[in-house]
Amino acid sequence: MTTTSLEGRRSRILSRIQVLWKENEWVYLIVGLVIGILIPYFVEQIGAENIRDFLSNLVPEAVGIFFTVLIIDRLDSIREQQVIKDQLVRRLQSRYNHTALQAVEELRVLGHLEDGTLKNRNLRGSSWEDANMYMADLRGSDFGNAVLTRADFVLANLEDVKNATDEQFIETYTMHGAIMPDGRKYDGRYRLRGDFAYARRKNINIESDKDMAEWFGIELDHYLEGQRWADENLAKLRGK
Repeated sequence: MTTTSLEGRRSRILSRIQVLWKENEWVYLIVGLVIGILIPYFVEQIGAENIRDFLSNLVPEAVGIFFTVLIIDRLDSIREQQVIKDQLVRRLQSRYNHTALQAVEELRVLGHLEDGTLKNRNLRGSSWEDANMYMADLRGSDFGNAVLTRADFVLANLEDVKNATDEQFIETYTMHGAIMPDGRKYDGRYRLRGDFAYARRKNINIESDKDMAEWFGIELDHYLEGQRWADENLAKLRGK
């Protein structure tokens, strides 16, 4: 057998071992630890003094290797997760809507919409048309020129968001329960289609200021303040 063939075979074997390790690493590590713990007991029963001495030195080393491998594996996993997270955030910032929406859903599945990953991010120009930003923690991020058309911001945290405008927010679908850039809960001032649809599904009387204030989770005065703002500004903002 040629040297090249031997190297190819060795490479295939190593690759297979790596795959088997990745698929069953916890099983191998646990089995190895259990064996390491039990060997001294069996040796003591046998009474082989020289073997017992040898293993007395070996077992601590084996345990040390076990925890070293465990720590290295954990660090590799953390680094891999961080790389994936960074890639998804970059895709979230995309001006291509399809790319951004895919990133939103992947971040949601991984729990990164809510865990602070998106705090203080530069999200300028992101295309979030039709995005589901439910419960997203976006505190302190820059929304300059971001496209929010029909986006769902139910229970999202937008406190201290920078460069966000009323013109952007009136294009969203719903903001029920969202925390606004000023730190106050959304008061219904944008009269969003999704807010009304959501309220109707919950059998809320949308003609009642009191009922709507309760549904938005705010004081009546706060709700009425928002409605006065809407009366004065919405038509102009929507070009009517």
